[in-house]
Amino acid sequence: MRKSLFSTVQKTCAPVPKGTFPKVQPNMAVTPSQMMEMAAHGVPVSLQNAANFNDGEVNPSWDVPAERVRGVDMADLWQLQQSSRAKLKEAKATASQQQSESGQQV
Repeated sequence: MRKSLFSTVQKTCAPVPKGTFPKVQPNMAVTPSQMMEMAAHGVPVSLQNAANFNDGEVNPSWDVPAERVRGVDMADLWQLQQSSRAKLKEAKATASQQQSESGQQV
């Protein structure tokens, strides 16, 4: 007779952590006011999500660049780039023409 495969399975992990690993403690979140107090006392504090923090900008932009829009085609991006270049050249030519008519140099 064949032995069952599950009869030889051994226990692979212990439910109690071994070693000096710290256990999870409740209420360990730090509020911004607590961060300010800690910084005032000389304790170094760094934000984990500082890259996403945009306080200080008067009007943060919510515009998404064309290359990051979902489902954009590379050909559409190339055409957008070409039309933007044409508009820029036209605006520069118009500005230089207006300045030359008024007697100023570019």
